[in-house]
Amino acid sequence: MSESSGPDVHKVGFITPPAWLDISPVEFLRIAPPGTVVTQTLMRPPDFDYSLEHIRSAVPELTACARSLAAAGVDVIAQFGYPFSFVHGWDGALQVRENIESAIKRPFVMMGIEVIQALRHLKLQNVAIAATYYSEETARVLKLFLSQAGFNVSL
Repeated sequence: MSESSGPDVHKVGFITPPAWLDISPVEFLRIAPPGTVVTQTLMRPPDFDYSLEHIRSAVPELTACARSLAAAGVDVIAQFGYPFSFVHGWDGALQVRENIESAIKRPFVMMGIEVIQALRHLKLQNVAIAATYYSEETARVLKLFLSQAGFNVSL
């Protein structure tokens, strides 16, 4: 039996934003249970520039990456990059996740949705955005996402 198979092996796939050196899989292994293995794929949409338009239009690439990881045999897929959720609004992000899960037949974890779940778990109602590297437009889109998810938001 190989190291990446067997009943006690947890296989997690990570999707990383384009042209991003993402150490999330390595960090995840530090807290993951023994027997966890990770693999990672990088999104590669052509001429990607991190504009809101390009992030919104990246869903087909995100889906293709998820399908690739599913074909590799992972149990769950985690998408890294908050804007890939919030650009769609709260309901839109939930729909993107549902569509991808339907396509891959396994759990698909989107960072932006999980941030909301964590805030709710902590029973927080008020959120302040300190967006040091987001443009004003991106910060406004994030504020709308958080508001749609039920939070009082200061920008």
